[in-house]
Amino acid sequence: MKLMRNLLALWASPCWLLFFCMASPIGAADVQTSVSTRETYVNLPFTLQIQINNAKSQDTPVIPPVDGLEIVLQGPPSRSYRTTIINGRTTQRNTLTYLYSVTATREGSFTIPAATVVVDGKETQTRAMRVIATQSETDDLLFVEIEGKDDEIYVGEALQMTLKIWVRAYRDQDFKVTLNEATMWSLISKQTQWGNFRESLQEMSKSRQRPGGKLTLREDSEGQAREYLLYEINATVYPDRPGKIDGDGVRVILNYPEKLGRTRSPFSALGDDFFGGSNGFGNDMFSGFGSQLTITSVRPIIAENEVEPITVKPIPEQGRPENYRGAVGQYRIISEASQAVVKVGDPITLNIGIEGKGPMDLLRAPALAEQKNLIHDFKVPNQPLAGFVDGSQKVFSTTIRPLTEDTKEIPGIEYSYFDPKQETFVSIKSDPIPVTVEAADVLALDAIVGTQSSESQTSTSPMPFGDAAQVKTSDFPNDVLSNIQRPSPIPVRLIVLILLPAIVVTALGLFQIRHYLSSFVSANYRFKKAMLKATEPLDIAVAMEQFLQHRYQLSPGTKLRNRTVGALRAAGLGEPAIEVERLYHDCERNADPCRTDKVREHAEKIAKTLDSLKIHRSPKANTRYLKAESALVLVACTLTLLANSTVHASNSQRLHPGTDAATFQNAEIAPHPAFTEDTSKLSEGQIQELLDEASSMYTNAMQAEDQVDSSKMLAKAAERLQVVAESGIVNDQLFATLADAQSRSGSPVQAVANYRRALRYAPSSQQHHHALLSAQAAIDSTATKPISQLQRVRTYNDVILRFVPPKGMLAVALLSWFIAWGIIAWRLVSGPQAWKMPTACMAVLAVTAFSSYQLRVSEFSVDDVAVVTQPKASLRAGDGMEFTVTSETPFQGGDVVEVLDQRGLWHKVQLGNGQSGWLPSSALQVI
Repeated sequence: MKLMRNLLALWASPCWLLFFCMASPIGAADVQTSVSTRETYVNLPFTLQIQINNAKSQDTPVIPPVDGLEIVLQGPPSRSYRTTIINGRTTQRNTLTYLYSVTATREGSFTIPAATVVVDGKETQTRAMRVIATQSETDDLLFVEIEGKDDEIYVGEALQMTLKIWVRAYRDQDFKVTLNEATMWSLISKQTQWGNFRESLQEMSKSRQRPGGKLTLREDSEGQAREYLLYEINATVYPDRPGKIDGDGVRVILNYPEKLGRTRSPFSALGDDFFGGSNGFGNDMFSGFGSQLTITSVRPIIAENEVEPITVKPIPEQGRPENYRGAVGQYRIISEASQAVVKVGDPITLNIGIEGKGPMDLLRAPALAEQKNLIHDFKVPNQPLAGFVDGSQKVFSTTIRPLTEDTKEIPGIEYSYFDPKQETFVSIKSDPIPVTVEAADVLALDAIVGTQSSESQTSTSPMPFGDAAQVKTSDFPNDVLSNIQRPSPIPVRLIVLILLPAIVVTALGLFQIRHYLSSFVSANYRFKKAMLKATEPLDIAVAMEQFLQHRYQLSPGTKLRNRTVGALRAAGLGEPAIEVERLYHDCERNADPCRTDKVREHAEKIAKTLDSLKIHRSPKANTRYLKAESALVLVACTLTLLANSTVHASNSQRLHPGTDAATFQNAEIAPHPAFTEDTSKLSEGQIQELLDEASSMYTNAMQAEDQVDSSKMLAKAAERLQVVAESGIVNDQLFATLADAQSRSGSPVQAVANYRRALRYAPSSQQHHHALLSAQAAIDSTATKPISQLQRVRTYNDVILRFVPPKGMLAVALLSWFIAWGIIAWRLVSGPQAWKMPTACMAVLAVTAFSSYQLRVSEFSVDDVAVVTQPKASLRAGDGMEFTVTSETPFQGGDVVEVLDQRGLWHKVQLGNGQSGWLPSSALQVI
């Protein structure tokens, strides 16, 4: 038996280690605040930092406004993780840091009030902080002016602006050295805000250039001409709103020198002139290896901006064309088609180029769906077109499909813009493109959707699809058209299986001690009932005797009264024992019925005293049953561990109940350019025809020897399966087959999205998961690169699930769970046995295996998740192309993001690193 215990202990050690690694302790949440400085200058920003540590959930801190302070959040918060291992105990610490830029707009003493932060559902107040701001005296050392080429312009019109910075070069009287223009430019603080001139400086920096300073004369505040260094920066600005242009976005901060000094060098012993190190700052600031001059003291100076008044006028409403898309400037439009000879329903790539002078980045594509001449003969997409800037033109590309063979040309594309020079709207049109359209051998998919609305509402007859061969193969599933419900993360039947053994064993334990429970529960009741029926003192003595007999589990027999008094004394209750003995003596000595009420009061007082002392029975000398307390504690501990593992698997991700097929129709699946009509109204016959044709193409592609032909057929099969999916059919086999066709045809990004959809309906499918990993590996997706600790744990868990699939892991968990409770039940029935170690091992194995299963299932149970399908998409600050780019193409394709909000054709998403922004709906697929 000792050898058995040692073996079980060795086996249980790695199980406990794995469990505690998965749920390492995290300290309590706390909030800390700090500022970069307590003393600052007016218009000189400093940093306010708020750190939230070890929070499971938190809201953005709310800082009350302060008169005289501008408090602005500096982008999204940053997150850091730290893991500490001391004596084998792992402690984790995660920190979320919010940075605020604080600028004093006037002199004075300010108090940054306590910020309100909601952490883990509780409001927390930060500590208030006091700062002092003083005015920075420029002493005519720095002047800043902003000049514009025009006095009045329109919204969106190009405005040439120049930022002029005059700086007095510093001259040190002790060293007789004057700092050159390069050195003075290097003293401009990194806290300088450049506003509209930032992009110009960034372009200079990329080419390793900077603004050059030239000596010029300028009058100071007293009207005297002095020599200054003049730096000029040019920028082109496109105002996006009417009003006045001011210089609020520009704030130049210069760290002006106050003192120079020498630095010691290892070569200074050879003399200052040995390496030519004494020529100072005049020609070469950092020349030589001897002792060198350096700036030892500076003070920040901030100049007020002087801006010439510039008025921005709104675009007039009168005469505005219906197809006007906000273009301002002078443009011309051209269009070209990829093919001149096509068949009905075949795709034609239409490239539209807009060339001219204006803000090309903000230029929006013409609305093709609103051009009646085009939609009369062609099927066109109605989603916004993405474009790219190529020099002085912006190119938009889309796919259109001819509807009839009578089509002879692609009509000219109309476009309108506002000419600010002529102050009028101008409409232009590209040249028409001649095309030849032939009859189609097989009716195109788009014809099905396009003619659906004209079909009788009661008609269910399928439309002809030609004589394509119907080949059935095991590679193409047969149950694609069945609708299934999205499973719950923890189904009800699984909860029943988990609770069933605990309930059974608890019932068995209660049954084992039923006699004691019966007597214990009914002792007070029987005593009170006997008190009501008592007619003489002897009846009261008998009732007290039976009350104590049941309370202390005394066997009936002779001298029971003496044994009840002895049981009280054995329990350390001397005074109650004396009172009971006195009660017995009074009842035996004076049995007058007239004294019954007085004796009853005495007996009830004794019983009340015993109840107030919470007297329990003496332990029964029987070790053939498990204590009820131990069993209940074990039940509570195991259920708590099980619940903790499930919550840890989710890791604060929002889990929602399963949805039905209608929910999938509301999710955004990026449609194929050809399918822009409603596909949810297809008849059953048409859906079956589509599926048969997709099955035929899929099978032929699998049997084709030419890789190019195989890819083309798989792409066509994927198009048809996409239409079936958009018609409302929801099941994992359909999504997995569609993803397989997309992956094999060279579209792994779309395949990732559909594999994740398949796993939402079959989260335990190892086949779907392996296919998803393969598709992610094909595009080197960031989804395969763990960022958070939870993703790392899931990566390790995936390695384990390669050997034991999720369903097998769930079976191991349930089997171990039943064995653990079976051991407890066997202990209750058979008596003293070695039950603790095997029960603990089985419970740990059950919790570990169930946690592994839940880690896999919960990954695909979260809602509000999307897959980025356009790697070149950029995050923007708002829901439109006119907003600034916050992150240039941070995606690789197949990236999984969280959807935070939706406005029209834009979605606000959050990346795994915490960064958030807006993406066009066409750049992602909501899962």
